Parts: sequence; structure tokens; C-alpha cells
Amino acid sequence: MDSRKALFVFSLLPIFILAQILSGFTVDKVQRFRSENIISEVENLKTETGVYPEKINAPLGIEYIRMRDKKSYVVFYSRGFMVKEKYQSEYNHWKSYGWND
Repeated sequence: MDSRKALFVFSLLPIFILAQILSGFTVDKVQRFRSENIISEVENLKTETGVYPEKINAPLGIEYIRMRDKKSYVVFYSRGFMVKEKYQSEYNHWKSYGWND
């Protein structure tokens, strides 16, 4: 293999890795923003009706689940690389769960 071709091929590797990291970061920020909108919508519905909704129309990749006790809910999305970000209304905070959690 020609040394110029080899240099070109190996120069593409860092660009590919950087693109993956950048896209993962961007998707995480967009999904977090959408999830925060869902949380505020659910809290507004709770204020108006007195109970959390059973179902809600969530954007692609985000899931909303009302707990059986009907006093709390969970919103979560996948960040990629087998990591999920989960918001639990009971504790009012976000937590990351990896593949072994």
C-alpha cells in the first residue's frame, strides 16, 4: 500500500471518532431538552387535573411511564452505548444507568 494512501486512511479514523462523540453529545442535549418539555407538560397537567396522566405523546426515543401508585412517573431515553438517562419524579432528579446497573 502506498504511504500516501495509508496516511489518508489513518487520518480518517480520528475524524470518524470525533464525529461519533459530537453526534452523541448533540443527541443527548436534544433528548434532554425534549424530556424537560415533557416533564413540564406532565407537571402542568397534574396541577390542572390533580393526577398524573396515564399516557402522553412523547417524541421518538423518549418514554413516559406513570407508576402504579399514580403518585409518580418516570421519563427516560437512551443516550447510546447502552446508557439510559432516567428522570424519576419521586426523587426529582436525573440519573444515568449503564449496562450493568
